[in-house]
Amino acid sequence: GYTALASNLSGTSYMDTTAAAGTTYYYVARAKNSAGTSGNSAQFGAALLSAPLVNLAFSGTSAASDNQNSATEGSAKAFDRNPGTKWFGYNSPTGWIQYDFGANNAQVVKRYTINSADLNTRDPKSWNFRASQDGVSWTWLASASNQIFDYPLQQKVYDIGNTTAYRFYRLEITVNNGATGVAVAELGLWGD
Repeated sequence: GYTALASNLSGTSYMDTTAAAGTTYYYVARAKNSAGTSGNSAQFGAALLSAPLVNLAFSGTSAASDNQNSATEGSAKAFDRNPGTKWFGYNSPTGWIQYDFGANNAQVVKRYTINSADLNTRDPKSWNFRASQDGVSWTWLASASNQIFDYPLQQKVYDIGNTTAYRFYRLEITVNNGATGVAVAELGLWGD
């Protein structure tokens, strides 16, 4: 049940350039010399190649619990793919920031990333990650507690088991690292 991919190779390695993402492959090899060709080796290299995830947050709209200085530190700054800018909620050590993919454009987010901003006392420490179809009723997807960003602009990656397409995604920060305000440099929403 195997298909020959290559023959008469002289090296000790080979790359299958015909492999497709999302497909499982099983391989065997045979040796050949002047005495003849061997039987199949033991099956090896069972590999599931998956398509890389991409940041889907690029054409929707954002909102936040505190969006006072929207021109320079508003919610859109957390989705501008520039970790040198930030969303800054001035008035509270908690808050939320959300992304709306738009009507008829729900997305399956499988991973989210958070980049810390410029001051570690404003960094999120504990939060809930939620999703919604209508922006009113929210479904819990994940939580994180006692997270510490070791340096400014650090990115942390959180894989989640979500398989449902939602229109809205929200990061609800329940605790920060001590300051009055809370800040996020980038919030990435990753999917296929």
